[in-house]
Amino acid sequence: MNNNIEQQTPTVDTGKLVPSVMYPGNPYLAALAKANKVVVDIPPPGKSPTSDQLISDLEYHYAVETDPFKGFGKMPKELAKLSGSGLTKPSTRAALIQDVELLDQEKLATLKKLATEHAAAIVEQCKWSPVTAKRDFEAQRAKLHSIATDRSATMPDGQFRTRESFQEEYADKNRAVGERLKLIVAEAYPICMDAIRQIEAHLKDLLRNVEESDREIATGYDLPWEPSLLWHAAARNLLVARNDIRHFTGRPDQGPAQLLSGFINLN
Repeated sequence: MNNNIEQQTPTVDTGKLVPSVMYPGNPYLAALAKANKVVVDIPPPGKSPTSDQLISDLEYHYAVETDPFKGFGKMPKELAKLSGSGLTKPSTRAALIQDVELLDQEKLATLKKLATEHAAAIVEQCKWSPVTAKRDFEAQRAKLHSIATDRSATMPDGQFRTRESFQEEYADKNRAVGERLKLIVAEAYPICMDAIRQIEAHLKDLLRNVEESDREIATGYDLPWEPSLLWHAAARNLLVARNDIRHFTGRPDQGPAQLLSGFINLN
């Protein structure tokens, strides 16, 4: 594949350009740009060029790619360092957005209520899982065997259940709880998305501001600019927020506590 990225950047029908890949030698996004006609606004050159380019590439990447992390391993150091789990721990996320009011009190109370209901439903669904059905059937069979081998014991009245009856009952109850989870997630989804979009907008601004400030300091000391740890943390959490927006499909196991983990305390 030709690694001349700029020459591979096509013009879409509207006359706008999809973002040129900011990192030389990254044929992955260049191939996406060549194969997909997706319009993404590119910010004008400013005092935070790396942040601007990163944001543009993320916007384009999530517009066309179903796998959020596919190809990211080919990017150099600016994104290669973003995989550290310490950058996304709850205390760091909370600090990154501490000055942002994401939800009013009414919506926050609603999300807390839904998070509690979702957690309880997950526990109940596990209670009726196929694994539990197998465990309870085998417990019944072991009890029957214990009674049968005890010559002084009397067989209890009533019919012992078959493996199939356990499986059918537990499957029905598991599906019923699954429907309840879908209703909870459907109610929580729009509120969560509003919060995450605000998080995303704030992290974009933070990313640019940190880079601009760090570049000014580096210039003052006649030093080359390198992305700071704070910049990496903002970038990594922006990546997480973009992933949630792009790929959250209403999965029953992804309730508000999972989607907003670390960003908002729903306990």
